[in-house]
Amino acid sequence: MQKSANPPARWFWRAEEDVLGKEIVVRVGGSFVWPPAHLDPSRIDRLVLVAGGVGCNPLISIVSHLVSIHESQRPKEIHFLYGTKTPTSDIDPQTILFLTRLIDLVAGAADPENVTLSLYLTNTGYEDGERIEHGKLPNRTFAKRIGKPDLLGALDGWRQGSDRQGTVCYVCGPQKMTDEFVDVLKAADGMEEGRVLCEKWW
Repeated sequence: MQKSANPPARWFWRAEEDVLGKEIVVRVGGSFVWPPAHLDPSRIDRLVLVAGGVGCNPLISIVSHLVSIHESQRPKEIHFLYGTKTPTSDIDPQTILFLTRLIDLVAGAADPENVTLSLYLTNTGYEDGERIEHGKLPNRTFAKRIGKPDLLGALDGWRQGSDRQGTVCYVCGPQKMTDEFVDVLKAADGMEEGRVLCEKWW
């Protein structure tokens, strides 16, 4: 049985006889949505989505919606940073959670130079920090964890000296990663606290 300190996760991993036939209450809503309730979406020029592992799920919903609408109704740039562990050192995109869906979404964007996917993989067998050249993976795939330079690069749209005034970030992933990245992003030059949003399910 899986061990977890998270109450919902703990509940789902209880013995079958403890959960079958039980009533549960589900709450719908929250503030981790697009567009952010407190910001005018027409003033958001760059959207940075940062996901770790299963935290990718809510961010996929956002990017899925945005690439399906006309480019004039969404931020000029969307940069998705996704960090996860590969199941084995033999990298197969089909075995990486949500990856094929993300690749398809980014590839289907009408303006691919302004919608990017950066993939950060651990447990690859590659040298730490090495760029991974693999025909089925995004062009920006690295054998490492997402780091501060990666976050700051995305804030700038991968261009030096870029204005961050219209940039908004969403972060979703494991607790330690989320807390660390939110601190880095809020402290970055040109960023305001209200333009860094995070989902915390713990």
